[in-house]
Amino acid sequence: MNLDIEQVTARTLEALKTVGLEGMEKKAPHHLSAGQKRAAAIATVLSMDPKIITMDELDTSLDPRSRNKLINLLKSLPQTLIIATCSMNFAARLCDRAILVNNGKIIADGQTKNIMTDKTLMQNDGLEIVKVNE
Repeated sequence: MNLDIEQVTARTLEALKTVGLEGMEKKAPHHLSAGQKRAAAIATVLSMDPKIITMDELDTSLDPRSRNKLINLLKSLPQTLIIATCSMNFAARLCDRAILVNNGKIIADGQTKNIMTDKTLMQNDGLEIVKVNE
């Protein structure tokens, strides 16, 4: 990205601060929890100052506390997020818009609360129905 070492360091430290890992920049990755590893991966992407971030199955293997921290972090980011997940609860808590895909075809596209509470749609595609906060 043609950045000098000072710019790289500044971006890295800012990204670590954003994801709540400030002061952990020298900690070995194998000493991080699953949630911290996820946050470090997000910090890596944030340091490049993207406009759009895509993520796949981001909440897999996270305990409830780490999942809540992740959701709050993602909600705080200014970037557009595109998230692929099989967890309807995770999507419902995080996303304003949902696109459901089945066998490579879009079966629904709209407001998350409308899609996730459509009992017929969700049951027809074998998906869990979730309560969506208003």
